[in-house]
Amino acid sequence: MIDVDDLLVRHLADRANEVQPIDQLEAVMAGSPSMAVTARSARRLRGRVLPMAAAVMLVVAGLAVVVSRGAEPPAAGDTPAIDWSAENVRFGMSSFAIEAGGQRFVGDADEREVEGFVAEDAGQLELRWTEHGVEMRLNVYFGRSATEWWVTDIWTYDGSADGEWLYAPGERFRMPLDEAYVGDVDLQVAADPGALNAGATGRLVIEDVTLLPFTTVDIPVPAPLFNGEPPALPEGIPATGVAWTTRGSYVLELALRIGQQECMSRQGFEFDLMEEQLELGVGVWQPDDVLSVRTEHAARTRGYRTFGGPADSPGPAEVATQGMSQAEIDGYMAALMDDGAAVNPSADGTFRWSGCLGEADIALGGLVTAQETLRPYVAESGIDQEAVIESARADRRTRDALALWSACVESAVGEQAKTPDELARRYAFGAGEPTQREIDVAVADVRCQRSADLQDTYLEAYAEYQRASLAEPARFDELARLRVDLIARAEQVLAARGLTVPVFD
Repeated sequence: MIDVDDLLVRHLADRANEVQPIDQLEAVMAGSPSMAVTARSARRLRGRVLPMAAAVMLVVAGLAVVVSRGAEPPAAGDTPAIDWSAENVRFGMSSFAIEAGGQRFVGDADEREVEGFVAEDAGQLELRWTEHGVEMRLNVYFGRSATEWWVTDIWTYDGSADGEWLYAPGERFRMPLDEAYVGDVDLQVAADPGALNAGATGRLVIEDVTLLPFTTVDIPVPAPLFNGEPPALPEGIPATGVAWTTRGSYVLELALRIGQQECMSRQGFEFDLMEEQLELGVGVWQPDDVLSVRTEHAARTRGYRTFGGPADSPGPAEVATQGMSQAEIDGYMAALMDDGAAVNPSADGTFRWSGCLGEADIALGGLVTAQETLRPYVAESGIDQEAVIESARADRRTRDALALWSACVESAVGEQAKTPDELARRYAFGAGEPTQREIDVAVADVRCQRSADLQDTYLEAYAEYQRASLAEPARFDELARLRVDLIARAEQVLAARGLTVPVFD
């Protein structure tokens, strides 16, 4: 799907490639499992590349189908039927199979290499063997925080003589550091669309797996950022700090679309606001450390699925350019982005959007680019973001809200989970359309988040820890006030045109 957001992300990535040696970005993201991106580095890339934090959501299409986790790991003295554990990864199972290239690989080989590695905040397990006359591999990549571990990617060979990769991106199996994932795995894997084996697919099936990384690695527990609760935010700063709320994201993006629509109309081009798509887009589940689906509307429509339906339908630019010749598309994009130049340096060294994107920003006082100039500092100023997240999760207020949410969900739909994000991952990577059960759980999840005031409570705790960790908290305050001003201006744009904002319950 080609849309304005995609074009901007690609353009800024290209610009970054011109000034720093990350020209292997595509290989990192798709073609080389030896260069897998960790959860933390992915967040850093996202913060640097995306131009409109409130309006653009960068997610990876999960191909996985993960069956529910079992209740109890094997007893300490039990030996699994298959044990491929490495120095720092416990990996046992009762059966194993990769279906790829028209054959079934079960790891039955006289010689097999099993290796485990660790880094500062990541690890991996690599298996190599020869079966049916071809080399096969299975690579599992792990991320970790001070309290949890998870799988970031799974890669396997496709059963061909040349050994091309199939993979399943997306986080899964998030568990406490000392707790194994126990259960069955039924996982669809596929080649990257740009790879030599594009179109190839496969399946990884493991029964009764016990998976636990970082078993021989000492992970120091970080000292708390503060003794007790962090300082309260200054007067006049919104309780959620610089975070974009669901309503704020919708209001800003719709105001920007209005500006783009009016500018493009003056030049003879169509540009649909597509409010339904936008409403779903700001409400669907995005991978998070605590929260999950944001609105009942998104839960009823998509369950926990980020992709599919109106939220993943073609955007305004793609809809408008359907059926156009390449020359007509070039003219359209030139009007929207000034012949593809997404940013132009101004006299004061900051950036200004060009074309109708720039006019939409100017209509909002230029605050979109102004606040994005400050946002990277707040997001990447050297503070330990993982420690901020862990502190906000461990904060008394968040714990109390999570306890209320958990009891509410269990009472409503019988699901037990520590966080909404954990609950979402049980369903988010499923195949096909969401089931009625998934939709019922997602709706109950949203309602319980609301009854526990979980979203605002967690964001408020996070904002306090984030600001107090900065060397220059005044920059945080400036960004927060810019966001308030920006949303207020966007609200005025909507009100002047008689547009109302949905109730984000």
